[in-house]
Amino acid sequence: MASTQRINATTTAVTDKCIYTWTIENYRVIKTKVGEFISSPKFGIGSDSKKNFELRLYPEGGSDEVAGFISLFLSYLTTDSPKKLDRVICKGMISAINDENVVHKFKTHQDYADHFWGRLKFFDLKNIDKLISSKNTVTIQCELEVLKEYKSSLDSKIINNESETIDQVKFDSAFLCKEFSDVELITSDDNSIPAHRIILAMASPVFKAMLTHDMLERKNNSVEIIDTPYNILIEMLRYIYTGEIISTKTDIVLEILAVADKYQIDNLKVKCEKILCAELSTENALDIMEAALKYNVKNLENEAKNFVTAHIQLFVNTEKFKNIVDPGVLHNVIQSISNSLKKSK
Repeated sequence: MASTQRINATTTAVTDKCIYTWTIENYRVIKTKVGEFISSPKFGIGSDSKKNFELRLYPEGGSDEVAGFISLFLSYLTTDSPKKLDRVICKGMISAINDENVVHKFKTHQDYADHFWGRLKFFDLKNIDKLISSKNTVTIQCELEVLKEYKSSLDSKIINNESETIDQVKFDSAFLCKEFSDVELITSDDNSIPAHRIILAMASPVFKAMLTHDMLERKNNSVEIIDTPYNILIEMLRYIYTGEIISTKTDIVLEILAVADKYQIDNLKVKCEKILCAELSTENALDIMEAALKYNVKNLENEAKNFVTAHIQLFVNTEKFKNIVDPGVLHNVIQSISNSLKKSK
């Protein structure tokens, strides 16, 4: 049965939201000139103390060109005035409310690289009675949503289903390719292998930890792998990028199984298991059994034990049989001999 890796990725725009209501009382006694404004108390959104706003209302208009209209602006502030403002993306709606009825509104969706944004002709002074409430108040409500960050996640699982067709992203062309690579794997003989952080992190939780946490590998954009031969490391990367293993030689596949276990690449362990099961012989069965026990590959362990049981007479006089030191292998071989004797009786 074919084994397919399905990977789902999600990116969420995380936001902070705020509904801010500003009421100006005793409004009819206000007397201002064109260009003069009234400021609301400043307010923040979320936990970021550096992102503060205020509303500015110009009762007689913000300039001579708009005299006869109330102007209204949403101003983005900073606690440190000489400092350049941090960029903020803000979406929302500003409404004028009279006795709980919305009499005027406008929507905003701005990248606040500048200090303020709003309407010069927010409200026509000819209709001022519609804006001022029976209690002589003017109420402005500001509903804001500010982009905080992007959060991404990956969900990966193995699907054993030949009949299910899945469109897959192919990474074959990126294998051993320096273009767009952002990390190097350094071997004990100082060979350097180009790789890609996102692909390594998707394939192995061990690589993910190395490349995301505050570790030396993240800072240096390199990972030293001194206990794995260059050719075995290449085969591990070949599988990560292409899903294939070229060599089926038992000694090579056993080393690939070891590195797959070290970096917790479970689907590579499954691939090695299938190859080793198909390559079982009197020359390698004991080595395969030892590796299966060491790396906790139960199905491979059972297949090796069954092979030894079926061919026990071919094992008893071999040097490898006489020199078994692994207690787990020894236990399995003794069990195999016992099973063989039971069958012969």
